[in-house]
Amino acid sequence: MPGFKVNAPAACGYNGGMETRLTRDESLADGVRRLLAEGLGAALGELHRPAAERDAAVHECRKQLKVLRALVRLARADMRESVFDRWNTGLRDAGRALAPARDAAAVVECVDGLLAAPDLDPADAAALASCRETLLERSGAPAEEESSGTGIPAAKARLVALLNGLETSPLRGRESEGKVLLEGLRASHCAARCAWKKVAACGGVAEAHEWRKRAKDLRYQVDLLVGAWPAMCAVLESELHRLTDALGLANDLAAVEAALGAGADPRVTALLAARRDAALAEALALGALLHGEPPRRAAARLAGWWLANVEKERG
Repeated sequence: MPGFKVNAPAACGYNGGMETRLTRDESLADGVRRLLAEGLGAALGELHRPAAERDAAVHECRKQLKVLRALVRLARADMRESVFDRWNTGLRDAGRALAPARDAAAVVECVDGLLAAPDLDPADAAALASCRETLLERSGAPAEEESSGTGIPAAKARLVALLNGLETSPLRGRESEGKVLLEGLRASHCAARCAWKKVAACGGVAEAHEWRKRAKDLRYQVDLLVGAWPAMCAVLESELHRLTDALGLANDLAAVEAALGAGADPRVTALLAARRDAALAEALALGALLHGEPPRRAAARLAGWWLANVEKERG
């Protein structure tokens, strides 16, 4: 793509390497193309970091890819289905190529977080420390990961392929911005609401993981549209962030338990279960507030804020 450059790695945060927001003075088609180009550059920049920074680089890259998938879903109503599928699948596959490296680090980070709790019982701390050593011993070797068609080289190849197809915007420009945003937000609200209801009904690990993914879509989309009403969007994004953090903790705790297997110390298993139950309870309480409204009404509010400000900006 002419003018492409690999951005410097993000200092912190999921939008540290790019301006992850649509602006009111550009068309939706131009904004989506700009954000895809910047986001792919930022993601590739992370993957060019030194080997010593590999875990952090993979983590930041995967966050960038999730933002871009949320953007593509937001604009889906103005994309050909084949174009949407290419972008959605390409971004998904790039993230999956990096998943083994991130998953191994995440379970250890989760245990480290538990060990840092000031109210942790000394006996629990000793048992957790022993489990941490076990997890470190079981973590996979990077060389094996990258020789099997996954890892950083495979992710780079997928991202470059997507970047090479960005000479023009993936959007057709046939639908009004209001219709596109309304449909994209409605779909995200609906998916998150359905996922919340499933977790409320059964509390399963897979269901909670799916809810987290759909809530992240919504969180990133709110941030993409923060210019609609910065103060209000910032509050909504913050609460969605609280939700995804609680669900992320529940997911990580389940991953630690799965990694330890059936022979884990019963003391650790009980601690993991108690902390996961608490995280899920917090998430469900937030879900009732964030997903209780009918999806179309919630979507229309944010889309309406955006359109009202666009009209003022563009005259």
